Amino acid sequence: MKKYKKYILFLIMGVIFGVVLWSSSSSTAFGQLFETTNKKRMENKEIENSDISQYMYQYPSKELGIKKSQLSYLKSPLDSQNNSFPIEQRMIKKEEAISDIHFLFQVLKYSYAGYSYFGGDKIWKKAKNNIIDAINSYEQGIDISELQQLLLEELAFVQDGHFTINFLSPLKRYHFYYSEKYEVQKDSDGYYIKLDNGNWYIESINNDSNIGFYIKPSMNKNGELCDYIGFLSTENNINALKVVVRAKEESKELFLALSRSNNQETSITKEENDVYHYSEINKIPIFTIRSFDPNENLEEFMSSAKQAKNQDVIILDIRGNYGGQDIAPFTWFQNFTGQSPSTETTNIRLANLINNYVTKLAAKNIDYQSLSKEFKQQYKKELKIADCKENKWYITRETKKFVNNKTKIFVLMDNKVASSGENFICYLDTLENVVFVGTNSSGSYLSLQSIRCTLPYSQITITYGDSISIINDYVEGKGFEPDVWIGGSDSLERVINFISRK
Repeated sequence: MKKYKKYILFLIMGVIFGVVLWSSSSSTAFGQLFETTNKKRMENKEIENSDISQYMYQYPSKELGIKKSQLSYLKSPLDSQNNSFPIEQRMIKKEEAISDIHFLFQVLKYSYAGYSYFGGDKIWKKAKNNIIDAINSYEQGIDISELQQLLLEELAFVQDGHFTINFLSPLKRYHFYYSEKYEVQKDSDGYYIKLDNGNWYIESINNDSNIGFYIKPSMNKNGELCDYIGFLSTENNINALKVVVRAKEESKELFLALSRSNNQETSITKEENDVYHYSEINKIPIFTIRSFDPNENLEEFMSSAKQAKNQDVIILDIRGNYGGQDIAPFTWFQNFTGQSPSTETTNIRLANLINNYVTKLAAKNIDYQSLSKEFKQQYKKELKIADCKENKWYITRETKKFVNNKTKIFVLMDNKVASSGENFICYLDTLENVVFVGTNSSGSYLSLQSIRCTLPYSQITITYGDSISIINDYVEGKGFEPDVWIGGSDSLERVINFISRK
């Protein structure tokens, strides 16, 4: 009997020890994740001091660049009367189309801040001449849709997510391709997968021996940290990947089926105005914000930061957030931290006669009384700049300032997060204890949508910015990368499982 008691006692102790060990391991994974991301975020990267003067075209100080009467074709995107430009299937004369092209390229030279950034006179003149030559090849006239396609093809060198032609962008976007068939592990001999009850070491992926490029930190469906094979590409359809593995003297070729990341925008069902939503799962607060366009929900979102900062762990779900205005993410950060965000950015702004005209138009669409004290000051500053009667460039440099934060924050993101949504990522990137989960963002950060030009004859609209923002290691179209890569639409569920294990 004593023998059985000893056995039962040993069994109970084993179970208890196992539970404690599992709990400690899970807790360690949680802590180590934040420790790793904090260390990465706090690293002092050497800032590349590029000569930004090369991007600032030198204009005659008081030259408008176009006829004064042509200013009427320029408006602010904030003008509610200019929100829709359906393509008309109609022909215009060759001389009308060529007149539109001459006007467009002159306007862009004198008002698009990215003109020199994307090559200057030599590149833009070549594109202009190619379009005019193509128009001249038509016998009598050209259909507007064909003219639009010509513009998209010849202006493909403009890799700017906010530069659009009838709301179509020539930007090459990066997609995340991945496989979760095998979890990848690493030891002193290299990366390996479990196959046939043994360790098979990866020798190449798609004939590339740089294995680390394809290995992404991830999280499985159970909420356990792991590594999967994944990569970014501008190609639209990649179905499989060849992986060569070796165990001792034997090698194999594996062909892994690939998935392309799902975007949350396509799977959201919501009321049109319900861009902000608060919920809880397993007592974990979830703050969901899908847009920063002016909306009655935004006040509630901005105020939610005061609730969020008192929590141990929260989830910020910004998937599908295509942007809008910066007031909401800026104010949320202020309410959460008590200070304004400061990111590592160099901004160059073209405040010339054309752009100052549009700035004044935009100011008429802003409700000054509803602005915070800080934004009222910014509003006055903008109008003061717009009153200038000369062509000028303004340079603004920000240095990244890290902010202490005890709340553990998981930020869910995908490649539909753009513009001010990406600004929010920049702000959150300055906070301690933040982990970004999902896929790369849209990569629409370089400029703004501050000017809309309608071509007189074709009525094609071109939208572009009067400033560009330069960040080291940032690629337009690729965007900001997460700390933990999850390509499917279940990133929320996986993070909930991960938090529940701690």
